[in-house]
Amino acid sequence: MREVSRAYARENQLSSADGVLVIGVQRGYSGAVAGLAGGDVITKIKDAPVDSLAVVQEAEAVYAADPQRVLIEARRKFRVSLYVLKP
Repeated sequence: MREVSRAYARENQLSSADGVLVIGVQRGYSGAVAGLAGGDVITKIKDAPVDSLAVVQEAEAVYAADPQRVLIEARRKFRVSLYVLKP
């Protein structure tokens, strides 16, 4: 994962540079099982805006310590979708 740059947002016609870009997912892990894919831009985790990679890393640490269902909002191309990470 990496933060969305202004250049990436402009090239991909995103409305803003907010969010974190998913570079890839590992088969069998909760993100892949939920349906996340490379190229998705995570914009919210548990209704909280994602404005930096640190927000995602913190949420990942919380999930690893105490796996609970987590709702993720992500953009894929021009659509916004919701994904549920399950333990």
